[in-house]
Amino acid sequence: MITLNMNGFKYTMDLINLKQINTKTGKARDLRFFLADGGDDDVYTTTPHRGGPGTWQVRLDNRGWTRMEPAVEQRLSSARRAGERAL
Repeated sequence: MITLNMNGFKYTMDLINLKQINTKTGKARDLRFFLADGGDDDVYTTTPHRGGPGTWQVRLDNRGWTRMEPAVEQRLSSARRAGERAL
């Protein structure tokens, strides 16, 4: 599995179960993909569209759902389109 460094921490990203896992503590947080087309039918999904507009979000304990950094979003979307199971 590949890890990503974010904010001084290392995480494994599970794209099947949509989890962000801290490699040191083992704490797992939920991930989701938000389809944002600007309409009233915006939805949250566990199946990101291949190349469609949207954002990746992680559920933080004290702030609820928070958008991932753009570089991380790009990496997650690229991995998902390539069929990778985890980063």
